[in-house]
Amino acid sequence: MIWTHAQKIAASYPEKDRAKYVTAAKTLRIPYWDWASNPDIPRSMTTAKINVNTPTGMQSIDNPLYQYKFDPSVQKGFPEGDSFTSNPHSTRFPDANGESQNDRATRAMRSNGASLRSSIYQLLSSESDYSTFSTQALPDRSGYNNVETVHGYVHGLVGGQGHMTYIPWSSYDPIFWLHHANVDRLIALWQAIYPDSYVAQVPNGGGAYMTERGTMEDGNTPLYPFHADDSTYYTANTARYTKTFGYTYPEIEDWGVSKADLQKNVRRRVNELYNNPSKQAAKRSTVHRRAQRYDSYIQGSNKSQSPSTTESRFEAVLDDAFDMVEAIGDSISQSLDRFDEWGVNNMKKQWVIKIRVNNIHFFMGNPPKDSNTWRYAPNLIGSYGTFVHGMGMPNPSMVCGEVPLSPALAALLSTSTILGLDDTVVVPVLTKFLTWRIQDQDGKVIPTEDVAKSNGGKGLEIRVAKRDVQPLTKGDLDNFPQFGEWDMYDSITKGKVGGY
Repeated sequence: MIWTHAQKIAASYPEKDRAKYVTAAKTLRIPYWDWASNPDIPRSMTTAKINVNTPTGMQSIDNPLYQYKFDPSVQKGFPEGDSFTSNPHSTRFPDANGESQNDRATRAMRSNGASLRSSIYQLLSSESDYSTFSTQALPDRSGYNNVETVHGYVHGLVGGQGHMTYIPWSSYDPIFWLHHANVDRLIALWQAIYPDSYVAQVPNGGGAYMTERGTMEDGNTPLYPFHADDSTYYTANTARYTKTFGYTYPEIEDWGVSKADLQKNVRRRVNELYNNPSKQAAKRSTVHRRAQRYDSYIQGSNKSQSPSTTESRFEAVLDDAFDMVEAIGDSISQSLDRFDEWGVNNMKKQWVIKIRVNNIHFFMGNPPKDSNTWRYAPNLIGSYGTFVHGMGMPNPSMVCGEVPLSPALAALLSTSTILGLDDTVVVPVLTKFLTWRIQDQDGKVIPTEDVAKSNGGKGLEIRVAKRDVQPLTKGDLDNFPQFGEWDMYDSITKGKVGGY
């Protein structure tokens, strides 16, 4: 429909400009926002007014990508009691007057940019099973990372307490469409790399309007209400490939090539975007005096210092190191440059936090007192949140996810605050300094104890895991790192509320 309107508008330009607009209109597609490459919200989505060369001349108009304005005549159909019902337009991180604070949304995305990139690369490079890759709701799984969780995570980071955070309202924010186009793209990338795994037969645990609870579903189950024609519905199998619908993405040139060549080509593009060895530093910086102090602390060789003195000195060292983490939140160009320089996705050991909970933030040390700043705190390791149905509505499903620890550890490693990623180094640091706090989707702080006690005492499950990695060599873009099995380090979270 949008494409058809574009053709009509292009054809209405004066003759001297008509040809170039008609040509441009024919190439119109839904754009995508690759937040794993650049988490900055595009300026096209945060500028309230734009200048447009219309068929009748240059005009300043309200940017339709900035917000969606609700038609007052249809607002009566929205749920009673929902605070969004009275909103005249969609919002992101709304202030007290119901206006968007896009700067806060951008800060939240920037502060979690390294985590997003790491999560997506791990999925594309190491998860070969479609069910595990695609959904957060599998009861038994070897890995907690999945594209559905990361997708929901971005919804919350962009929305704050605004429309993108809540399922019934999210699609009213124009950024929804750029976000979902990118999720579609990420799934297409994964399918090109792992073409032999797809939808498996599973029971529908929740049911739906057209489907009874417990119904077994597979790749041939109708996808209501999406019609392929007047008499049939699309299924996962008939909607499996983008070429069925006449489109593709820049990284997927799937015509005239073999399956093996397509896999290699897409792996190369994924590495170029999210893990380019040619950009990574040849060696780590030399050991600074702060690292020597840290080493003596870990090894217990600093006999002259009392435990409290040594502890406070180490905390000061961590404060210094997390100046760099604060820079990640303040400068995306620096954070992504450093991400490549550190080779976060190519390190020999990958550390993650494995989670079963609804909405949580992880910190190195204590979080700021102001919970409104938690999403972009300088010592934030990463956040995890589920995509919920509505304001004030509980999400009864226990879902799984991961928050990468490697970017935060790389920040410490880059300043020689820690000397490596081995157990003897990382475990004591995380045991002492890893903390977490929980908020609901409206920003209210929820006591961790209350969440941990829910669901029969299983409402919160935090574990730390590590796996060994055989990194890519410099210049090798055609392959992925080789990943070992996950080892759990439950001693790190044992004794902490919600620890395993």
